[in-house]
Amino acid sequence: MHKRSLLLTNSISRFARNTVDALNYIRELRQINVEIIFEKENISSLDPKVEFLLTIMSSMA
Repeated sequence: MHKRSLLLTNSISRFARNTVDALNYIRELRQINVEIIFEKENISSLDPKVEFLLTIMSSMA
C-alpha cells in the first residue's frame, strides 16, 4: 500500500503567484506523492489535464 498526502487549497490563485510556479510546485509535490485539491476550481493535481487547465485558468486570473 502506498501512502499519499493531501494538500487542500482554496483556489489556484492562493496556491502560487504565477503559472510557472504553480506547475513547478505541482510537479515537485507529485514526485513525493502529494495530491493537491483546488476547491474553488474542483480539480485535483492527479488529473492528467491539470497542467493544461492551470495554464488556461491562471492566464485568465
